[in-house]
Amino acid sequence: MLFKFINLLKSAFFRKKWNIAIVKISKKNFINLKNLDFIEKKFKKITLNDNKYIFFADPFPINNQLLLVEAMNKKNVGELILIDLKKNKIIKKFSEFKGHISFPFLFFDKKKVFLIPEISHWSGQRIYSYNIKKNDIFNKKFIQGLGPIKIKDPVIFKKNQNYYLFYNLKNSNQIEIATSKKLFGVFKKIKNNTKLNSRCGVRMAGALLKVNHGLYRISQNNNNLYGNGIRINKITNFNQTNFKEKYIRTLKFKKMYGPHTISFIGNNLFFDYYTLKFDLSHFANKLKTKIFN
Repeated sequence: MLFKFINLLKSAFFRKKWNIAIVKISKKNFINLKNLDFIEKKFKKITLNDNKYIFFADPFPINNQLLLVEAMNKKNVGELILIDLKKNKIIKKFSEFKGHISFPFLFFDKKKVFLIPEISHWSGQRIYSYNIKKNDIFNKKFIQGLGPIKIKDPVIFKKNQNYYLFYNLKNSNQIEIATSKKLFGVFKKIKNNTKLNSRCGVRMAGALLKVNHGLYRISQNNNNLYGNGIRINKITNFNQTNFKEKYIRTLKFKKMYGPHTISFIGNNLFFDYYTLKFDLSHFANKLKTKIFN
């Protein structure tokens, strides 16, 4: 009870300073980690000299040079930006979005790339085609079959020529899964036998990971403090009618908070984390957001 009270105070009166980082590690070695000591010692923070934004989070790489990121502006609205890692600077801001955007998940299907970001603050879920040569988005379409609902942290996975959409609803303690034979077809929910408890994460923390013959769902550890670590869940049953997973372990940092979102390109792991800074105005801003939203 005391621990929860302390975390409540942290959430109310301490501002999160989010950062993005990179570390070299294979998916296999990552899945087998017992703790994050190696990553905490070896990671490299991606530092951007741009005072337009409060912080950067939710990194999703297009390749080893280009990285899509949520950038929080001074009005507390997330924007989508593109970072050139070789130049170490922001090379594009995407102005096509009407409001807050986060979790810019990228889905690679053969030679095509699709952007499926979280836009639940202002829209039903859309899929955007992404042009890598021009670094531009086009041909936006709503995901069919979900109705008017607005979803959190959407992730698409393709298995046996079928597309699976993983997502979460606001204030839900259940991961939702829908499937379609076509990416732009009608998605239908499948039965989810995952029984959630205090150990099992809900919201997606990145793409599903294939390691040898295993398939793993990485979820957010939002117990007590939001974004404080991830949980590894091994998928044990997964088809067009059924889904089941087994909790493996929770991983979180010791000297900072997180990770919250992870994403791989080859053996490069991108992730975000945060530190806490006392800010008395933070509580007032959170209260105002709750009232007017």
